[in-house]
Amino acid sequence: MGARNRPALLLDRKNLKETAKWLVRPGFGILAADDTLHQIDTKLQEMKLYPSNLNRHKFHELYLGKGLQLEDFLSGVLLRVESICNDVLRGKKLVHMIWARHLKLGIRLDRGVVPLAGTDGEFTTFGLDTLQSDCLMVKDFGAEFTLWRCVYNISDYNPSRLAIQENSKTLARYAVVSQKMGLLPILSVDVLPYGHHDELQAQASMKEILTSLVKALSEHQVFLEGTLVRVTAASPGLCYAGPQDLTRVATCTAQALYQTLPPAVGGVLLAREETFARSLRILNDIQNCPFKKPFFMSFCFSRVILNDVMSEWAGQDKNLEKARNLLMRRLEPGAVDLCVREQKRGIHSGGICPRRPPPVPFTRLRNRLKTPRRPVSTSAYRLPEYGPKDRRRRAALLRQKETQNAHGPPRAE
Repeated sequence: MGARNRPALLLDRKNLKETAKWLVRPGFGILAADDTLHQIDTKLQEMKLYPSNLNRHKFHELYLGKGLQLEDFLSGVLLRVESICNDVLRGKKLVHMIWARHLKLGIRLDRGVVPLAGTDGEFTTFGLDTLQSDCLMVKDFGAEFTLWRCVYNISDYNPSRLAIQENSKTLARYAVVSQKMGLLPILSVDVLPYGHHDELQAQASMKEILTSLVKALSEHQVFLEGTLVRVTAASPGLCYAGPQDLTRVATCTAQALYQTLPPAVGGVLLAREETFARSLRILNDIQNCPFKKPFFMSFCFSRVILNDVMSEWAGQDKNLEKARNLLMRRLEPGAVDLCVREQKRGIHSGGICPRRPPPVPFTRLRNRLKTPRRPVSTSAYRLPEYGPKDRRRRAALLRQKETQNAHGPPRAE
């Protein structure tokens, strides 16, 4: 009979659970602005702007600048590490803009995808070798949650068992390290939309992926209440020639989630679709499904919101106000509709966590990693207890102290 598996880490479970509740509370979602510098430069060049640090900062100020009431619809903002580290001064200003709106800062930690050997065009994610140091760095920036993305293909032979198991183990290892550093992990299961598959085939693949993921999380002793899962809808592929029913897509997605994920999961986030209207329709239909919902589901949208906002901005300051108004109109229907539906159902009502003050920004790592000082004893007679002899010695000293307090100090002869 083998030894039982015991959790190797003593986690700050209370803070992880509070962060999960804060991020998926009713009426709020996450804005994923996790574009790489290359992707931001490409967008700037399309608007005939030079890809400089100043223009990149203007791009971030477009959706984080003054005059936006983001705290009414968002609970957190997801960025890349290079968005902060590329220009330290502007990176600090970017972080303070997020804190000023009482939003939680999240950082995407994966380094991208690489081809998985032995498979037919499938991928795995790399970056685990530097994950612990990256977690220390982003926590020093003030981040409270992180994200790791794994991608899957659907075809006649994909996703393969090798790709599913490899990506599940990668996500589980990432979750363990992130929770060890006190950061909430978001496990992103991204099924690419390319292919000829229908919604039933997408649902079967999603069930297989999530089942393997839950098994890997259990084997790695991951704290599920302090974990979020981000998924894509069980939508047909872009090359699918048949009719598409968004209500059926939402039903297949909800069935796959509620039949595989345990109720202990902190929450589920719905990722991008082709258009914003399609994403919002699927999310609302999932909330209307006549299933018992053991966990709350919110949104984590990125390009479906920001692409139209950037098109409205077009790199000109005179269009800045119009672009920001478009952003608020995009955020308002999804957040308000989710909040109304959840309050009607009577669950998660009043679950808004109290806002905590933002952490101290940009404390140097060497100051945090100093050797801890020895605790100062409040009593001269307090000794550590290592064994029976030490306990007897401590008891004798305590009796001597009580005698001195009762009769006074001994007289000198």
